[in-house]
Amino acid sequence: MCRSSLLLSGALIFHRFSGDELERRVCQSPDATIIQRVALLRCGSMTHSIDLDQRYVGIAVVGRDESTLTCTAPSDGAVAPPGYYMLFLVDRAGRPCEYARFLRVESLPEEDPVQVPEVLDLNQPRARRVIEEAGLVPRFVGAVNADPSYVIKQRPSAGEDVPRGSTVMCYLKAGTPP
Repeated sequence: MCRSSLLLSGALIFHRFSGDELERRVCQSPDATIIQRVALLRCGSMTHSIDLDQRYVGIAVVGRDESTLTCTAPSDGAVAPPGYYMLFLVDRAGRPCEYARFLRVESLPEEDPVQVPEVLDLNQPRARRVIEEAGLVPRFVGAVNADPSYVIKQRPSAGEDVPRGSTVMCYLKAGTPP
């Protein structure tokens, strides 16, 4: 049996649309009845031997017929940060589709964007508290197990407007700030 193929999918999906219901997207495949899983794979971005971006995001299939799968979009930016992903279909035998399709995941702008707080030179617990109080999700990389450690870089930068619930990447260095 040959691997399944993905004929069509939307080029852009959003985390949420109006209301609390997740956006639904349709994928068309001549083999829709044998598809077991749908997944998004974010392409890596390697720097200094560290790949912080690559991730696998399983997508729930909520409906199907002979040639169509209906799926829900990722719930928020902590699950699937905005950017480009490859969409894969995986059949019951565990084989991925022959060719993936690229699509872009974006967050819908909210009526009241949140301003990213300044956390440079703060220790990890304090930075976490400041970010969470702003309605954002902190993610720490680098010297996460060092005590003490402090933030040497953050992304997005302080002062940027982002949707509530967005992830703020904090890069930590062991020690105390200069």
